[in-house]
Amino acid sequence: MLKTEDRTGVWITDSPFMSSLLGRTRWLGRWFIIRAYLGHTWLPSASEKIGNPAWAETGAVVRGSRKRATMTAPQRATRRSKVYTR
Repeated sequence: MLKTEDRTGVWITDSPFMSSLLGRTRWLGRWFIIRAYLGHTWLPSASEKIGNPAWAETGAVVRGSRKRATMTAPQRATRRSKVYTR
């Protein structure tokens, strides 16, 4: 069971469910299967992005994503209306 003390001196502990799920070896096989599956699904996506010049060399995709994420609400609405009215 993980116990940590925050700045106010209060002890914070894991719930019994999380303590048994993450702190015991009987879940080892299940966690391995989950992690292997997630790794298997992640690797093809990562290899596509590494091989794509827009991601790896110019960074255009990341800049575009960051630009859209920082748009204000009216800018997003205007952009959506242009996209959907084609």
